[in-house]
Amino acid sequence: MPYCSRCGVELDEYVAVCPLCFTPVAQQRNSKPPKKTVFPDKAIPEKDKGVLRFLAWEIVSVSLLTAFLIVALTNIITSFGVTWARYPLASIVLIWLLATFPLLLPKKPLLISVFSACAIMLFLVLVDLMDNGAIDWFYYIALPISFMLIVVTSAVVTACIKAKTKGANIAAFILFGVGIITGGLDMILHFALTGTIGLTWSLFVIIPILFTGIFLLYIHYRLAKAVDLKKWFQV
Repeated sequence: MPYCSRCGVELDEYVAVCPLCFTPVAQQRNSKPPKKTVFPDKAIPEKDKGVLRFLAWEIVSVSLLTAFLIVALTNIITSFGVTWARYPLASIVLIWLLATFPLLLPKKPLLISVFSACAIMLFLVLVDLMDNGAIDWFYYIALPISFMLIVVTSAVVTACIKAKTKGANIAAFILFGVGIITGGLDMILHFALTGTIGLTWSLFVIIPILFTGIFLLYIHYRLAKAVDLKKWFQV
């Protein structure tokens, strides 16, 4: 097969012009593909990536610990005890946990999702306890919401990982997850307030998300089936 001497694209038989750079190819039927320049691999080794992630975790930890101590000492000095600082202190701990999981477990997306959801669940329990000294609204609001987040997030992450080709379908999977979470929140809150299960305001979010997700899936798989760009450009 002939090759274009200018851009190196493999040419079909009997074409007069390169379809990529439009260079005449009438005199290049027996030409060989140009030599490719080999550049040194500048990718960061996995060992160095681990060191960088651990360094980032240390920086985040020290920064949040500093904020934790400042808030706690301010409350102790002004109120002679920990009163209003309980909520920001619990929030700082939650932020540290949510930052720790992806930094120390970068290749475990499912574990990150589960651990993050559990951290949020524990945070909500503490907020409920600090609110009135008892656990009440956590059981019928926070617990079902946390469980839903774990299930939906794990399903979306699994679908994204197992997808053979990645593109607009990833955005569609995320949109579907957002739609399910929105509907779940609507039903949980509606049941907590009225004692009945139903969809109200979430329909205005779910319907456009559903159609947008279906359109993205159609675009992704239709283009993937109809056009093979790698073959066209000889990548």
